[in-house]
Amino acid sequence: MHKLDYLKNLTILYAEDDEYAQQALSMVLEDYIGNIITAKNGKEALKLFSSNKIDLLIADILMPKINGIELARIIKEKQTNIDSVPIIFATAFTDTEYLLDSIKLRCDGYVLKPINIDNLLEVIHSAMLPRIQLKEILSKNILLEFLDVFIGGKKIEVIKYILEHCNSQSIFYGSHDEIADSCGTTRTTVAKTIQQLIDLKLLVKVRNKTYHINTNLIKANAESKQLKNNA
Repeated sequence: MHKLDYLKNLTILYAEDDEYAQQALSMVLEDYIGNIITAKNGKEALKLFSSNKIDLLIADILMPKINGIELARIIKEKQTNIDSVPIIFATAFTDTEYLLDSIKLRCDGYVLKPINIDNLLEVIHSAMLPRIQLKEILSKNILLEFLDVFIGGKKIEVIKYILEHCNSQSIFYGSHDEIADSCGTTRTTVAKTIQQLIDLKLLVKVRNKTYHINTNLIKANAESKQLKNNA
């Protein structure tokens, strides 16, 4: 089994119309996953997906109102590759006619019912690993960009804290007080640092205590530097 400690930091949305199956798997997953949100159909799942920070979706294929395939299609149409949330289908042998659709949608895996928890954890790990690796690469690139602007002092600690505590979608949730306490600095220093990052468009304030790391800008800057180096 892989090291799965990072699963405790994940929020998973589980869409399943069978109440017994939903409760049974949710109870088992609670031992591994930090937060589990459940939905009884695709329509409810779509609403919950839009109103919560979701790191991974597990969806039954055959559900009322909106089935799993259509749910995945709607979600993927609204996302970019870099910010995409992995989707895993839970399916019975009788659902094989839908598997071609899941392949076309480039979903991240499927598990057969009845669900084996070890198998599911392996599929979750396989789906999350590329995102984790991408996050690490982006974090290094972003940190280099930040270091071009900020030199030494507690500002670097603030930046590192934000990078280390953002989720798989490059979103950071946290208050100025939380950052200040963790970094051993003042709230004023944190506020000034974050505002400078916003002014540089390296951070985007989504709402109160929520910030998105501008990976598109970082990527563009990295590509620009690469072109200059190759010139």
